[in-house]
Amino acid sequence: SAAAAVYPVAIQVNAVDRPGLLSDVVSIIADTRTNIASASTVTDKNRLATIDLVLEIRNHEHLAYLTNKISRVRDVLSVTRTGEAGAQAAARR
Repeated sequence: SAAAAVYPVAIQVNAVDRPGLLSDVVSIIADTRTNIASASTVTDKNRLATIDLVLEIRNHEHLAYLTNKISRVRDVLSVTRTGEAGAQAAARR
């Protein structure tokens, strides 16, 4: 139904790596009952973590709420939308 429509949106989280960082980010997403379509995390030699996520987003307010909450996680430096993820998600189905 149209009410349940979700849109895949890619976001990137940059943070100082630490134990529990990914867990903290994923907990916020799970608390809003948001599905994670894909996730990948890399950490460079300077202990800077890059978390690339594709989230199933309901609307702009939902996206704004999530990015705001994630940006408040300890050690998170930035949260940026990296684009619509429809093409990548469709290619994997």
